[in-house]
Amino acid sequence: GGGGAAAAAASAATPQWPPPLDEEHDAHVAQLRRAELPQLRDELYLDYTGTALFSVAQLENHTRELSATLYGNAHTRSPCSEHTSAVLDDVRKRVLRWFNASTEQYDVVFTSGTTASLKLVAEAFPWARGRSRFAYLRDNHNSVLGMRRVASAAGARWEVVDERGVPAL
Repeated sequence: GGGGAAAAAASAATPQWPPPLDEEHDAHVAQLRRAELPQLRDELYLDYTGTALFSVAQLENHTRELSATLYGNAHTRSPCSEHTSAVLDDVRKRVLRWFNASTEQYDVVFTSGTTASLKLVAEAFPWARGRSRFAYLRDNHNSVLGMRRVASAAGARWEVVDERGVPAL
């Protein structure tokens, strides 16, 4: 029967875990880590929710950009502020393109970080007293609890779910 051939094809298409050792790749990653992330030394860094690491190339490129370009307050009128506005508009368009999102339907808003972003969303959301429900994962960013406070003050119900409860929403 065809079942054996189909099972063999499915098995062949399934990636092996753990992946086989690739010494060339591992050596490349180790060299890249030494060159671009010297601050790690022999450390294992897992706190990307708090602060992402910066590479040597990022620092060099950023320093070169800031040394060569005068940026100004995007909310004023001057040549440097108009340049800043143009750069920000370009970045907004690039973000929307990355997500295949239309400039007609979506806006990109830059904030100081996750907490400010979540606060902005919670305060702008049109909560309907008695009809809105705010559900969030038990494992989340602490600022989600601030969103819950805003939703609750506006009369929304709230509930904590785990990953298994998400499809039921």
